[in-house]
Amino acid sequence: MLSRRGSNEQFQSAIQKQALLADRNEQYSRRDSLRLSGIPHPPDENDDTLIKAVTDIAKAMLIDINKDDIDVIHRVGKATISKPRQVLCKFAHRKPRDTQYKSKSKLKNTSVKGQIYINEDYDCPPQSTVGC
Repeated sequence: MLSRRGSNEQFQSAIQKQALLADRNEQYSRRDSLRLSGIPHPPDENDDTLIKAVTDIAKAMLIDINKDDIDVIHRVGKATISKPRQVLCKFAHRKPRDTQYKSKSKLKNTSVKGQIYINEDYDCPPQSTVGC
């Protein structure tokens, strides 16, 4: 019986270690992404219009970001009538992402319509009992 119990504990420990590594990899894969909230959702929207919206916001913040700086862009979350879904923007390089994130306070002084918010795309690990 002891060998089974010890073996079970070893398996549980290995599973917890793998779950922690998976969480770390998930967070690492999000390091080049930003979430933008408040971007209006036109009915004929596609990737090109989303890229244009993000580059226009960057221009309003006096940042030079072009479409080649953006690797993947799409909306995430459940669609509701009351507010537009968030935009997940994965940048091709870390520098333009960091530049836009560090300059997010400039949004207050721009002519961008509505309340646009820029946040990092980090998620709490499933094992976390404390907020991130």
